[in-house]
Amino acid sequence: MHFKKALKSFKELIQIYFTELMMIFGKNNLINAHLIFRNQEGSVEHYYHFLLGFLVPLVRAIQVLDDSFKINNFYIRSCAILDDIIRELGYSKIIIVEKDQLKNVKHNSIANKISFRRFFFVGYDHPHKYNKDIFSNVSEILRRRLSEQIATEQSNITRNFDKNGQKIVLINRGSPHEFYASNNCEIKTAGQQRRSIGNFDALTSTLKDRYGNLVSVVLEGRSLSYQIALFQVADIVISQHGAALANLIWAREGINVIEISPRDLHPNCREAFGLLARCSRQNYYRIKQLHSHGDVNINDIVVILDEIISD
Repeated sequence: MHFKKALKSFKELIQIYFTELMMIFGKNNLINAHLIFRNQEGSVEHYYHFLLGFLVPLVRAIQVLDDSFKINNFYIRSCAILDDIIRELGYSKIIIVEKDQLKNVKHNSIANKISFRRFFFVGYDHPHKYNKDIFSNVSEILRRRLSEQIATEQSNITRNFDKNGQKIVLINRGSPHEFYASNNCEIKTAGQQRRSIGNFDALTSTLKDRYGNLVSVVLEGRSLSYQIALFQVADIVISQHGAALANLIWAREGINVIEISPRDLHPNCREAFGLLARCSRQNYYRIKQLHSHGDVNINDIVVILDEIISD
């Protein structure tokens, strides 16, 4: 197992080396660029790995390659239902290709007498790859690119809060899209199938009554603009362990993050979002949950919120 991981890492380094070499000696001839992203674990058909392991390096790759080459089109693999987020970015040169059709990209490019190049990039979907400078850079690019959509979403979101007081966002996990039960899905199950909070309604009611300035949201199926806007508006984010917390890369420094962490989480997953919050210079708190579908101790969250709000 260790040998396979070492071999994969070595191959990855070689691929990236030649990608960087091509960029250094880039020419002005027109090319089609096939972008390949080596996400660290999991599947880019799921939001966490998609956002940090695919979308972030995609935005960076376009920025870098457009400065080094004369690009005809960027070809990328399909990320299934998350392709809508890629389209939302509005890059006219991006061509999304079904996984089983990628082999035809080179042939078609040559047939059209356009040079074809493959470029390899590493994803950031593992704590040892987190990079605040890169996340901040991509966040700035997308906030400019989606400025109108984000502004509209922010206006709609803020209407749900009182004008005064810290804005609390409580995230619930939604029902998974039917795709995650299909044979085409790389890794099955998502959303509430994986984890949920048994007493979520009671938690919402208690926190709403006590603090008032709270909205409860489900992020499955939401646009990227909405998710960026939501995490920019929030002063406090409360969420069970899950992909929604990857959106911390959009949030500002100094916000407060409360993660509800089931005891039966895989050990490799437990620290991911605490490390992401610290990487983003945000204040992080963890509440333990007995198991992935159990109740949460509401008073534990109240104690932390009282402490945050009283400061």
